[in-house]
Amino acid sequence: MRQSAIFVKNAWVLTFGEDARVIHGGGVLIRGGLIEAVGASDDVERLADGLDDVTRIDARGCVVTPGLVNAHMHLYSTFACGIAAGVSRNFTEILKNLWWRLDRAMTLDDVRLSAVVPAIRCLKSGVTTIIDHHASFGATKGSLDVVAGAVREVGLRACLAYEVSDRWGEAEADAAIAENAEFIASLASRGDPDLAGLFGLHASFTLSERTIRKCLEAANGVGFHVHCAEDRADVEAAREMGFAGAVDRLVRLGVLGPRSIAAHCIHVTREEVGLLASTGTTVVTNPQSNMNNAVGVADVPALLAAGCTVGLGSDGMTADILEEMRAEVFTQRQRLGSPDRMFMEACAMV
Repeated sequence: MRQSAIFVKNAWVLTFGEDARVIHGGGVLIRGGLIEAVGASDDVERLADGLDDVTRIDARGCVVTPGLVNAHMHLYSTFACGIAAGVSRNFTEILKNLWWRLDRAMTLDDVRLSAVVPAIRCLKSGVTTIIDHHASFGATKGSLDVVAGAVREVGLRACLAYEVSDRWGEAEADAAIAENAEFIASLASRGDPDLAGLFGLHASFTLSERTIRKCLEAANGVGFHVHCAEDRADVEAAREMGFAGAVDRLVRLGVLGPRSIAAHCIHVTREEVGLLASTGTTVVTNPQSNMNNAVGVADVPALLAAGCTVGLGSDGMTADILEEMRAEVFTQRQRLGSPDRMFMEACAMV
């Protein structure tokens, strides 16, 4: 079967990844939806010349990067822009005064609009894949279908989840569990390779053990996407229940593992860093959101040194993950007191 190809030439090519190369006068060859070659334009052009049906783009003066990944996004947070939610003196008050009031008020029309706008912004800033963590307790049923329709219409790849929480009572938690399960079950019949699902959980401190066990049963082996140790309140609640911290509780209950994402992981012990690494849990750091909420800075170098996979997210603060990359470099250098750290590591996170 003949496959059309695209050859981009004469660009500044930024590869990111572990080697993080910058290629002046670089070329990229794409065929069948996959990147086939990256290198000097002349070298890549020789490969393109041997193909039929090649679209050639002269990107002189432009920068070409891989499609970037926002590994922890809240599309619905779009509607928080400009809201005056009163004075919040700590993280728990921020949740109660702003986020939980917002998600409780949303309709399905709101869900669609709040997804379309940041999805467009993502593409304009080079982000082609998002891992989104959705909540709209004013309109739970069918909300993930609405988000999926919006992001795929724009052209984003997406992995979606709905936030299960006990904050609005058992009936609402059960509805959120069903929303996750029904959306994940629908993926097989959709036949869309650019759409996936995880099972969403808010955080350890808003979930009873009973609800978590319901989620584990409904997930049927699918990984989880959960906020973890973002604030000390999450850790203190876990310790009151007899656990070493939020990570310890989620590991011991079976939530974390190689298919799961733990967002934030700021307030974790050395032993919990080891648990994250040994279970293969992916950690996602969100520096701008953490600064905005004054919850702390994740020890990303320690997580990396332990062998954790660490991704970069915006937590809904921005659609531009390059802003988060810069914030990651700056916050870690400030925390470490060292101006020569984290540039290469941040490049590998996106």
